[in-house]
Amino acid sequence: VAALNSAGRRTLMCGDGTNDVGALKQAHIGVSIVSVPELEKKQRSADEEIDAVRAEEKRERKAAKKKKKKGEKSDISRKFRRSAPTFIFFTVLPYMFQIIFFGNLNKFAFIQVQNQIHRSVRIHELFDHDAHLTALASDGATAPGLYANSMDTVVATAYDMFNRKLFSLPKLILLPSIVARQPMLLVKIFPFIFLTDMLKGRIVASV
Repeated sequence: VAALNSAGRRTLMCGDGTNDVGALKQAHIGVSIVSVPELEKKQRSADEEIDAVRAEEKRERKAAKKKKKKGEKSDISRKFRRSAPTFIFFTVLPYMFQIIFFGNLNKFAFIQVQNQIHRSVRIHELFDHDAHLTALASDGATAPGLYANSMDTVVATAYDMFNRKLFSLPKLILLPSIVARQPMLLVKIFPFIFLTDMLKGRIVASV
């Protein structure tokens, strides 16, 4: 420091001990670092408060993350809700359109068959035999409309029976696997099925 002063330089000395006193005195500017217990205590207290706040924030973030993860696991329907629109648009709606289309096509085919039977019975069978015309001309003959109603009843009943059996075929295909898994189930429900089918047959026959 003395050499720098002799060279005409401006000097600054910073020291924190008694061995630096001479240099601090020789320098143009001397900065002495002293230890103040009260300031150090306040600094340590502030540091501890900052560390406590940081630790609390860390615990809160960890707890929130754990709660969110637990909530995602407990919400079982979340995955279903996300997939519901896709399922509706690509599965339910096409299935509904198929049901409507094939239902109308089935009804149209039924009406065509019904009309064909009417034409076969009321036109061909009637006009091919003169005796039928003579019978219809008599006063006690049954009106053609009654014959038509009877034909409609027979056709509709036969169609309903065939339609129900056809649509129950997939269920019958699944029956063997169900019986193999729960054989006692067939023993329990078979009498009920037999009884309901017998009652249904009698009701249909009486109508």
